[in-house]
Amino acid sequence: MSLNDIQLAPDLLLALYGKSLVSDAPHPAANPRPAPVVGVQQTDPPTTETPSSILPFLGDNKKHITLLVYYPQHTYLPDEVFNFLGNILNACQLSAKDTAIVNMAQQPAAYADLLNQLQPRHLICFGTEARPQQWPAVNLLQVSEQSGRQLLEAPTLDALNQNSAPGKALKKQLWEALKKMLGV
Repeated sequence: MSLNDIQLAPDLLLALYGKSLVSDAPHPAANPRPAPVVGVQQTDPPTTETPSSILPFLGDNKKHITLLVYYPQHTYLPDEVFNFLGNILNACQLSAKDTAIVNMAQQPAAYADLLNQLQPRHLICFGTEARPQQWPAVNLLQVSEQSGRQLLEAPTLDALNQNSAPGKALKKQLWEALKKMLGV
């Protein structure tokens, strides 16, 4: 086995590179999948307003961080994108269990329904297609405060998961926004 074939466990990677999101190294061919995630979660809506339908999401929503994505061909995310998102969350000292990942392509929802059901403190929308109905206007990669919640609109995870110079620049901007938003 050569040094190029050594694969490190996600916990060791987090310990070594937990504060770094951008790397000049090429992506490895196969990343280990992040910690297992509980399947679809359903929570009781708050008593103030009932959402039009129960939104399926991936994760446990332990820290009330809602991640909005748009993948019409997948229930939630393709594996490669899920691995990339896991790396972002690891760098933020989070896991998928801390979040609620909602695929807006599978279950379009209004902004109010997301707020009522998931009660997010932080919402991150990855791509314009993932925007819910009535999404407040926010600037790309700029944290915005709306009614006691922090919102962030980012490029798609596919656009961020590029090793090109523009992809790396977007990752750096995302990292700065996430540090501000999550206090990393």
